[in-house]
Amino acid sequence: RGGWLHTGDAGFMDDRGFVYVVDRIKDIIITGGENVFSTEVENILTRHPAVQFCAVIGVPDEEWGERVHAVLVLHAGHEATEEDLRQMCRAEIAHYKVPRSIEFRSEMPLSPAGKILKRELRDSYWQGRSRRVGGGKWPDIRHLIGISRRSRSSSATAPARSWNRNSPRR
Repeated sequence: RGGWLHTGDAGFMDDRGFVYVVDRIKDIIITGGENVFSTEVENILTRHPAVQFCAVIGVPDEEWGERVHAVLVLHAGHEATEEDLRQMCRAEIAHYKVPRSIEFRSEMPLSPAGKILKRELRDSYWQGRSRRVGGGKWPDIRHLIGISRRSRSSSATAPARSWNRNSPRR
């Protein structure tokens, strides 16, 4: 549509025309008007030696629309406190990206392929609400999260192919 391939992924293009996938659009958490990529928070939390599985989702918040919520499964015999995990996040990311709530579970809902089913985690929090801020069909939000052909800053390292069909072939 309009020269763009719509995959449900959020990303950006660097000055060489390479595209970097950052997260799934449906997994982006919008808290107080700020965008939080769940994978950014998950990458920090999973570095804690006690964390076996981690999923970061947006849950309803009356003041901010959504708040960052982490769901964790710890390795057997390991311990971690909410404060330990928040401190780890505070050292590396902006304050609004740090999970405001953390839930410890004994198991995570997994697909047959072993992927965490975030939809199932979100469902219990959004039940009975007419609007799911962080899920469902979204309009084109590239302008909200800085994705455009003009957005050219990069902190990632692995190049990917361009996603615009009108881009020059390499």
